[in-house]
Amino acid sequence: MQKIQGNCLLATLAVASLLGGCAPAMYGNGRADQAGDAAAQVRRAESALKQTTDNLFATALKAGKAIMVIPTASLDSIKFDFNNNDSTAEFLRLRSAVTEWRNVEHPESVIKVGYETDARQLGMARSHFQNVFGQTLFEIYLVEPGTYTLAGASYDLPRTEMFNPPGGRGNRPSSLGSVVLQGKQFDEFDRGRKWEDATYRNETVQESRCSAVRVVNNECVSWAKTSYDVKQKTGDAGWVSSIQKRSVDAQSESVRLSKDFAKFSVAPDEAVLVDGFFADPPGARFFEESCKQATQQAVQCGLAQISLVRMPGAVEDFRKAEDPANYGYPKMSEVLKSVTSRQIKVMAAESNAKSRWGRVYTLKAN
Repeated sequence: MQKIQGNCLLATLAVASLLGGCAPAMYGNGRADQAGDAAAQVRRAESALKQTTDNLFATALKAGKAIMVIPTASLDSIKFDFNNNDSTAEFLRLRSAVTEWRNVEHPESVIKVGYETDARQLGMARSHFQNVFGQTLFEIYLVEPGTYTLAGASYDLPRTEMFNPPGGRGNRPSSLGSVVLQGKQFDEFDRGRKWEDATYRNETVQESRCSAVRVVNNECVSWAKTSYDVKQKTGDAGWVSSIQKRSVDAQSESVRLSKDFAKFSVAPDEAVLVDGFFADPPGARFFEESCKQATQQAVQCGLAQISLVRMPGAVEDFRKAEDPANYGYPKMSEVLKSVTSRQIKVMAAESNAKSRWGRVYTLKAN
C-alpha cells in the first residue's frame, strides 16, 4: 500500500517540477515559436498533474489512506482594495494565517490549513483541492490515518516592529508551549498626485546659407551649412498621479503547542469532515520576561495563551461548495460523496473574544 502511495506522490511531484520551470530545451523558428511551445508544455504539465491528483484520490482509500476535509476562513467573502495600504495590510495578515495538525502516532504526517496551502507548495502537508461556500473555505487532504492534535499556528503581523526582548536569559518556561518571533518586511505603496513642471527639449535645426555673392548680379556662388537649437515644448505643467514604494516592518509569529488544544481521529479508508480552527492574527500572547534570542534573526518566548477561531464543518455546506468535477477532478468528486462528519474533542475553552469568523477558543498556560 505504501508503494502505491509513494509512486503516485512521485508522479505528482515530477509533474509539479515541470510547472516550476524544469522543462527540456525547445527548438523553433524564433521566440514566438518557443513561447508557443512553452505555453503548450505548461498546459500539458498542468493537465498531467490534474490527472495524477485525480487518480491519487481514486486509489487512496484502497491503499489504506484517509481523506480529510477541514474548513478555514475564506477571504473571498471580504472585499479588499489593493490600492489602499490599510486594506492590503489586512489581506496580508489574514492570508498568512496557517493552523497545523500533527499525527500523534506518525509525527512526520502534518496537515497545514490556511488560505494559501496548495499541495504543490509543500507536498502532502498541503491541500490538494479547495472549494468555497459562504465565508468558509474547505480544504481537502490525503493523510495517514491516526489521531491528529492541533500542534501549532503561524501568521504575519504587518506594520509591527520586531519585539526586542529584555535583558536576561529568559527564565520562565511555559507548560503551554512556545512562540518564535521573527522580523520581516513588506512593501507599501503611497499613491497621490504631484506637480510637474512643463518639459522641453532642444531640437537642432540645420540650414544652408549663402556665404559668397557675385557682385554683378547678386548671385550666390557659395553656400555654408549652419545649425542652431530650437526649444520645443514636450509636456504641459500640471498635477500627475504618483506611486512611491517603501518598506514597512512586520513580525511573524510561529506557535508550537505542548498541550492539546483540540484533536480528532480518522481510520484507514475513511473520508471525514471535521471542524477547523482559524488562526485569526494575532492569536498568541507570551510572557515577555521569558523571551530570549534564539538565533540572529529570531526570538523565542514562553507561550501564555493561544486563541483560535472555530470554523464549523457542516457536510450540507460542503455539498453546496464547488464540485471538483467541474475543475477536472471527476474521480475526486466521486470519492468525496462518501464524506461524513466527525466530531473533534476540544480542550480549549470558549472565550468572550470576538471575531468576524466565529467563536473564539482559548488555551492558557498553567
